[in-house]
Amino acid sequence: MKQIADWALDTAAQRGAGYGDVRIVDDRHRSLATKNGKIGHAASSESLGVGVRVLVDDSWGFASTDDLSRESVERTAAQAVEIARASATVKEHPVRLPERRGESTLARPPGPLVWVHGARMGYAVHNRPVHHIH
Repeated sequence: MKQIADWALDTAAQRGAGYGDVRIVDDRHRSLATKNGKIGHAASSESLGVGVRVLVDDSWGFASTDDLSRESVERTAAQAVEIARASATVKEHPVRLPERRGESTLARPPGPLVWVHGARMGYAVHNRPVHHIH
């Protein structure tokens, strides 16, 4: 999974993204319905894919694919960069990334700080600032 994320982030960096993150989702569902004590319906499903989000020119771009081959992941990352560039031409306000990272521009009041984060099972996130990639 890390290799897939690296393919996407390396491509995003090469194309000019200042930040990028990759979400690899492996989602599995099973359902069973009964009627009068007998199985009426049984089903299972599975989906696997990758989403690439990048920041270019103070605008977000996002693209996803269910093809985890290197070629497809790199193409998806390049598409996310192009979407961000297109978004930059019509943006009303620049993205404030430090606040999205939890870095406030305001002084924090005294007292304890509580940070709450939740994630679903089967949901993996790999991110890093792509401007540090060389």
